[in-house]
Amino acid sequence: MTALYDNLNLVYHRQRWGSDRLDDSQEIFQQLAERIILDLHPGSVLDVGCGSGALVRALRQRGVDAWGTDDPGTSIQAFIPEFQAFCQLASVLEPLPQSHYDLIVCIDVLEHVSNEHTAQVVENLCSHADQILFSCIPLEVGAGPHANVQPPEAWAEIFYRFGFQHDLDYDSSFIAPWAMRFVRTQLALKDRIQLYERKLWQLSQEVSLRRELAVEYKLELAKKEMDLQSWKPQHLQAELDAIRNSTSWRIITRFQRLREWLIPPGSRRETFMRRIFYGFSVLHREGVKGFIALSVARSKSKIEIQSSRLRNRYRLRHAKVSGTGQSCSIAAVEVRPPLTAHTCSVDIIICVHNALKDVQHCLASLFENTTQPYHLILVDDGSDSPTAQYLHEFSEAHPALLLRSDTATGYPSAANRGMQASTAEFVVLLNSDTILTPAWLDRLATCIQTDPAIGMVGPLSNTASWQSVPRIEDDGDWASNPLPAGLSPAGMSDLVASKSARLYPDMPLLNGFCLMIRRKLLDQVGYFDDVGFSQGYGEEDDLVLRARKQGWKMALADDVYIYHAQSKSYSTEKRIALAERAQKVLREKHGEKIIAQGVKFCRQAPVLEGIRARAQVAFERDQCIRRCRQFAGKKLLFILPVNCSGGGANVIRSESIAMQQMGVEVSFYNQPANRAGFEMAYPDLAQSVIYGEAEYLPAVARNFDVVIATYNPTVSWLKQLDTLDSHPILGYYIQGFEPLMYVKGSQAYNIALESYSLLENIRLISKTDWTRQQVQRASGRECRVIGPSVDIDLNRPRPRTSPLWPVGPLKLTAMIRPESPYREPRKTLELLQRAVEKYKGEVEANLFGTPPDNPAFLELSLGFPWKMYGVLNPSQVAHLLSQTDIFIDYSSHQAMGLTAMEAMACGCGVIVPHNGGASSYAVHEKNSLIVDCSSFENVWSALQRLIQDEGLRNRLQHNAIHDICAFYPERAALNILQTLFTG
Repeated sequence: MTALYDNLNLVYHRQRWGSDRLDDSQEIFQQLAERIILDLHPGSVLDVGCGSGALVRALRQRGVDAWGTDDPGTSIQAFIPEFQAFCQLASVLEPLPQSHYDLIVCIDVLEHVSNEHTAQVVENLCSHADQILFSCIPLEVGAGPHANVQPPEAWAEIFYRFGFQHDLDYDSSFIAPWAMRFVRTQLALKDRIQLYERKLWQLSQEVSLRRELAVEYKLELAKKEMDLQSWKPQHLQAELDAIRNSTSWRIITRFQRLREWLIPPGSRRETFMRRIFYGFSVLHREGVKGFIALSVARSKSKIEIQSSRLRNRYRLRHAKVSGTGQSCSIAAVEVRPPLTAHTCSVDIIICVHNALKDVQHCLASLFENTTQPYHLILVDDGSDSPTAQYLHEFSEAHPALLLRSDTATGYPSAANRGMQASTAEFVVLLNSDTILTPAWLDRLATCIQTDPAIGMVGPLSNTASWQSVPRIEDDGDWASNPLPAGLSPAGMSDLVASKSARLYPDMPLLNGFCLMIRRKLLDQVGYFDDVGFSQGYGEEDDLVLRARKQGWKMALADDVYIYHAQSKSYSTEKRIALAERAQKVLREKHGEKIIAQGVKFCRQAPVLEGIRARAQVAFERDQCIRRCRQFAGKKLLFILPVNCSGGGANVIRSESIAMQQMGVEVSFYNQPANRAGFEMAYPDLAQSVIYGEAEYLPAVARNFDVVIATYNPTVSWLKQLDTLDSHPILGYYIQGFEPLMYVKGSQAYNIALESYSLLENIRLISKTDWTRQQVQRASGRECRVIGPSVDIDLNRPRPRTSPLWPVGPLKLTAMIRPESPYREPRKTLELLQRAVEKYKGEVEANLFGTPPDNPAFLELSLGFPWKMYGVLNPSQVAHLLSQTDIFIDYSSHQAMGLTAMEAMACGCGVIVPHNGGASSYAVHEKNSLIVDCSSFENVWSALQRLIQDEGLRNRLQHNAIHDICAFYPERAALNILQTLFTG
């Protein structure tokens, strides 16, 4: 990683000496905090020479116990106001505030300390921590008093006096080229020599390899430039005109028109035609006997599935069901611990058959992105002379074992030789046409070690059959998923990892391009079948199926992305032939049923669809963040006087996180009385919260560029800001037409209605065009529509936890809020009662949104079995919806309907009201059912369709998962910032 888009030494320097605004460099400290946490995982940190306290703030916002100290003689005006309690002015010669820290950060400090005090300061730092992240400018740069400029080796010698060694394996260059990490250790002389020699050797080998690749890239670039210069657009146009004027083109065009007339695309006739063609292809591949056997097997499978459904339906209808409602609880979604470097022993096996350039690129990426410990085993399976010679020279110069076969034996046999030579706890089988990405091995190892029953794991890729993202198929073939322009494999890997929930879903099949395998599995199950799959293709499926029969589980490491260039070892024709042969052998060994079930899961599983859908928009989200860098340093304050989680607060929270990624500082203003409930509802807020009454707002608002009201009574709070000499931009975030929530003519109704026209110089923002129209009609004021949004990182399909799934009862979920009449709580319960009584045992009614002992709810609850989960925070809602099949919103209107969006993102089939703004994301019969909720029978009919029609339900769920991801928070955040700052 480069030096965080700037040199942190210079940033600290400019802040300390008063020539740099804190806002201008906020992004740098945010990234520095992220890197420190990801790499070093400290619980407590002291930033010596903290400047204005920007790093302290960034670390504390991420849950680290961070403190700061700076010399009282510097020209710091003041620490960041809300973090003054965690920073102090003190000399680095004085004892530090606490006795011990997990990490001390010391950047651009000691060059200002006189030479005679240097050793005393270093001793002081070393006595308070076991690791120190240190940087000191080794030459005069810019203005400022540099009393003690020394080269890095001089600092290393000083720290060594006090028992600290420069950690050569840690790359601190993200701070500055001369930055170092010192750790408490005292190695013997021979150990230090070995350490330095090993590092020097590794660097020299890496430099040599990079030079070779650089020469190749230059030659390839020169050739492409020559080709580009010789290419003329008119040549291409002439060829195109010749094709269009040819007889064959006219014949093909007429034939295509005839085909579209006889067999319209998307029609039943086209479906029937495709089945006919598929039948002929199977007949050609399998022969008459195989065709009949396969047809019989598939018919039996369909009969078994239908019989199973009938039996399951009978069982559910006659199962014992609770006759009363019950209070239930649900945990928040699981958050896995931070990633750590692997410590287990790993052998990486790369089988090679020619394709020299791919091999070189693969090995270069291996050295660049793989952390120790690991051992490399190269298996040369009969490569031609250039590749064989390269591998021989490579193994001589690097710590790698080379196994050479003079003739090609096929991938399964070559892989077996490598695995038999391995002694490590884990084996990684890696294709030679892959490009590895940062932390790939650490992430694979973390995944496989989460459960001792996991025997094999695989990563995501651009082309790896079922593990491909964002698409698995394209025009009837495997998708190639080229990277967006300007995005490298490492860049795509960062996007995938940053948006991953690390679900590690179980997989019935895994692609063999990259596999981490547990040694115990190989000892029990054996190696690849190199007889039945002698030339490759299908051998990994066979091993997976054999392992599953022995009780092993397979998992997808959904936070790992490895680029797959697709092997040049086989031609396309040979690859197709091998794949067809493999399918036949697999069916003979394991049967059609288990393979068909595995393929169906890989193709349709909601968890996998959710992963693909989020990968589809990952690059767009990143570009959205980059477009907003123009607003970096701006400070926004949302007035959010709430004491519990709710749709409006959830939206603002997720969009604020997106703004913070854009470099915008976001804070919330809440009332002290709400503090306990608010912090319980949002225990992991990334935004700072300022608690105060309405009259204190002007004093706080001086420090912000924008202040935004989010609830109609708070618009009047903004009137106070007119008295400020230079008041901030005023905004009103209108998430719904709030007068509809009150009795017409009441005081609350009038306040809500007047809020839209209360201030002339306020910028109105609405989520949907429906809300915009309501405000315009009622007040004559125009709103800027920023569009719906939903937190698609939190709300996503997750593995089902019910032991009965997918044969258990369908889970119907609805939000019940008796205090909100427009949500129609009584009608919602009546609808669920009718469903439970008609489909006894086949459906289950789940409720949330109000305490189970709420008297208003108890008055509504009817005599049927239900489960009430109470008031949930966003993480609990996401967990409940991920276990839900159908979500029902029976509101009389919905300005947007966030919970329905969350349900769609979690993979539910949803029913939403026609009246309101749901149509801004919901499409009837495509990803949802939009219903006129003024008629009970309309809603009941829609619910029956979703319960009874599995095909409809699955189609809506599938489309909802993909469609809703277009409404990521970054897009709405961009629209908000553009509205506020550009008008």
